[in-house]
Amino acid sequence: MGLRGLLSRLATRRVHVLVAEAPAAHEVRRALEQEVCRRGWVLAGAAADADLLAVVGSPGRRLGEVVERVWDQLPDPRVRLQVGHVDQVAGALDAARAELADTSRQRDAARDRPSGPQPGETDHGEMDHGEMDHGDMAPSGIPLAEGAQDRDGLEMDVLHLPLGPVLRHWPAGLVLHLTLHGDLVGQARVERLDEGPRPPSETGPDRMLDAAASVLDLAGRRQLADRARELRDPARIAAFRRRVLADRVLLWGLGGAGSEVVLRLDALLGAAAGELDQTDPRSGAVTDARLAGLVRGRDLGEVRLLVATLVPWLEGDREAADA
Repeated sequence: MGLRGLLSRLATRRVHVLVAEAPAAHEVRRALEQEVCRRGWVLAGAAADADLLAVVGSPGRRLGEVVERVWDQLPDPRVRLQVGHVDQVAGALDAARAELADTSRQRDAARDRPSGPQPGETDHGEMDHGEMDHGDMAPSGIPLAEGAQDRDGLEMDVLHLPLGPVLRHWPAGLVLHLTLHGDLVGQARVERLDEGPRPPSETGPDRMLDAAASVLDLAGRRQLADRARELRDPARIAAFRRRVLADRVLLWGLGGAGSEVVLRLDALLGAAAGELDQTDPRSGAVTDARLAGLVRGRDLGEVRLLVATLVPWLEGDREAADA
């Protein structure tokens, strides 16, 4: 079999899946993630860790270009799929696994693959973002820090960094252009790729629990995240909410009991349990301008957590927020 055959066998035992989600495809994305976990596969956090690129929904032109660049970053053996409906998920994953195991096909694909970046291509690094102005670039597309003065006139590093759109626990099609002053966000700008008409924000229990699970996953609490995704009964959700709010270590990791992230996580669980009025200010729609303001002054970890709490509203119709 050789080394390539061994790699193919290892890849098909526990496939690592990177999900690229198009707007309005969150139901299919949830179904795909559930099926991936049911099979004992792994949801990858970056292209370099993935064997399979799963494109969920129908990306527009700009997001499609990002997906192509992310695809170029996957190491061999690799395979990609696209699903647009929940009932396509299982069959698409079966076909992808078979393609990964086809050593002849993988060998031919690797032979035909360019050996280095093509003209005009950009390496997206571990963030898997695209079509964004990085400013001055180092080799391999890594943004270089610039110099600027703080309020006291002292020199500090300034780094321009985009987050999204192909990123776990992140709103589909959204890019946050951040200017980092040291470890903290000094400025932020929101960009949406291929934005068109959006469905109303979905704020049902499943959507709220999915967002809460994303926060818990990012916080390193995988078991709690899995439990949140399984819950259906309002009484059990309410008990889970109390359990989360009593976990002092978790709350400390999320910024403290009164932090923005904890308050919004509580709102997600409260809404899912039917214990929180949808008019609660923590459950309202978020404008792009407000999002940019919310992330200023935070470090990257806090930004990821905060955005995860806002996904149901950031992916839906924001007319109410803009009014």
